[in-house]
Amino acid sequence: METLILEGKVVDSIVRGAHECEADVILMVTDGHDGLSDMLLGSVTERVLRATDTNVLVLRHKK
Repeated sequence: METLILEGKVVDSIVRGAHECEADVILMVTDGHDGLSDMLLGSVTERVLRATDTNVLVLRHKK
């Protein structure tokens, strides 16, 4: 396991970090939509899914 601390835009940093580490999978946790801003801009998880060719495992957080 490796830990990275990256600066920059969240989605770009996640995708770049996965690529630099040659990650097999990106694990993300989501709690669903957070309102109007997510519907207009898309969630971070959705944007990562669109921006990477690395496998992404998304787990839903139960409140």
